Amino acid sequence: VSAGTLHVPDVAHVLMFDAKTGAAKGEVKLDGSTFLNDVAVASDGTVFVSDSGFSDGFKPSGSDAIYKFNAEGGTTKIIAGEALGHPNGLLAKESGDLVVVSFGSGEVYMVSGGSSAERSAGVKTEQGSLDGIVALGSGDVLVSSWGASAVYRGKEGGPFTAVVSEVDAPADIGWDAKRSR
Repeated sequence: VSAGTLHVPDVAHVLMFDAKTGAAKGEVKLDGSTFLNDVAVASDGTVFVSDSGFSDGFKPSGSDAIYKFNAEGGTTKIIAGEALGHPNGLLAKESGDLVVVSFGSGEVYMVSGGSSAERSAGVKTEQGSLDGIVALGSGDVLVSSWGASAVYRGKEGGPFTAVVSEVDAPADIGWDAKRSR
């Protein structure tokens, strides 16, 4: 949610709804995208969306990218390419950078959110097919892995330890900071 608008990725479009009423507020087509997946909102309200680069199920399409919405609703592809490893979950940092988990390469890495976006070297988890990421108040993150059927906990730069196991296809994660759950 940014500025009272809920952003929802839907294959090649981002649908927008009033966060209070649920009323539709339009959509933005991201040309060339094939599997829009996750949304992260930075503290300044900037919206980021990942394209995991899949089509027809989980066949690679080559559209791996991360998009940024500006205040006027326009979009910019800030980084793209197969080196992103099918980006999935996004976590926006106070700095404007993003922590990205990849479904294809099983890595957790940083992407600078500025005008010259760059991908940092990643840290691989024990098993791949990463999906969701959420920050905990302690500075740790939780990362879900379809490959491990688990949720990992660790620092953004690793290492990661499984804290929940035997979960079929764990995906996005929610964190209740008030109750630490």
